[in-house]
Amino acid sequence: MKLIVIFRNQETYTFYGLKEYSIEYGKYLKFTYEGKKENYNYRAQQVVHEGCFMLDAIAGYYIHK
Repeated sequence: MKLIVIFRNQETYTFYGLKEYSIEYGKYLKFTYEGKKENYNYRAQQVVHEGCFMLDAIAGYYIHK
């Protein structure tokens, strides 16, 4: 899945390989996503990153499957 986050100042960020997402405490958009295909750890597993944005700064977000 792909997550697209649009901020109030019109900046747009795209995160690929979305694993899960949730709204925490009604204030934060929290999510985990896979890194780029080149980002593997020493055990040949893909690295999973965590992201968090305050909802006050976000104009909207879209999730594409």
